[in-house]
Amino acid sequence: MAGSVAILLLTGATSCTASSAASHRSRDAATASRTARAGGAHDAASASPPHPAASPDPVRAARSVPGGGRVRRVEIPSSTTFRPRPAYLYLPPALARHPDHALPVLELLHGTPGQPSDWFTGGRLLATANAFAAAHHGFAPIVVVPDLNGAKRADSECIRTANGSDVETYLTRDVVRWVRHRYAREVGSRPWSVAGLSEGGLCSIMLTLRHPATYSTFGDFSGLMSPQVEHETAAQSDQTLFGSAADKARHDPLWLLTHRQYGRIFAWFGVGASDRRPLRAQQTLSAAARAAHLTVHTETQPGKHVWTVWADELRAFLPWAWRYFGSNGAR
Repeated sequence: MAGSVAILLLTGATSCTASSAASHRSRDAATASRTARAGGAHDAASASPPHPAASPDPVRAARSVPGGGRVRRVEIPSSTTFRPRPAYLYLPPALARHPDHALPVLELLHGTPGQPSDWFTGGRLLATANAFAAAHHGFAPIVVVPDLNGAKRADSECIRTANGSDVETYLTRDVVRWVRHRYAREVGSRPWSVAGLSEGGLCSIMLTLRHPATYSTFGDFSGLMSPQVEHETAAQSDQTLFGSAADKARHDPLWLLTHRQYGRIFAWFGVGASDRRPLRAQQTLSAAARAAHLTVHTETQPGKHVWTVWADELRAFLPWAWRYFGSNGAR
């Protein structure tokens, strides 16, 4: 996108050398094997996202890369009872070199169990964003990686739950306003993009369909069909999350796609080929998205519900989404 920079809101990733990438894949395979025996709401085959191994602090790691982007750890306050953990910002090199250029924003969402830094430790966000910027003269999205659960093993599904914790308002209003206030010249008022893995993937499509004036592009990496709390049955989740059948329908991506009309929305669906339940969900949702006249891309990576899949999805998603950053999806 000539003359512009994009901001992306993501949930977790870093980069590796060839040898460390191989060991990373080995760790993910072992973790997938363990979680497959555990079961879970977000993947019948491999349960919840495996927690990535610890790595250097993203802020310090970014400082060690000459000519790369910078990472900030920030507190983004909530206007509701939700109490978020610190968020992370990736700021591309063009932010300092070309301060008069407007930058698109990507909001990147993690899964459960998880936290915002997972996109750096497991998803290779820093290396992926820096590589993209290097190939585009320093231009890349600003990436906002907020918290969506408040605790490592909490599971908000990005909605206002029965206990009054309003994560949807936090992600779609508080985070957006905070970034636009602090980077008013660099960001402007253009629509954002949002992407995420597992729980964050489901959140990405749901939030875009519910707030098309805020988001025009989404990336659903291994998300399910509809909101469901980790380790709860569908009936238990309905009690936890929703006050009525109508409220449930209004947060169901399939219902939204078949009952509302949308303008220009760009949809990416990516999943591991062996990730059975999310694979079935994405086949259904991508077909419904096409029927609703969204611009749809589908991609399958080798693997299950593991970080190597989501890191590869992010790396493929960025150049695809770059063409659409800032388009208006409202109608």
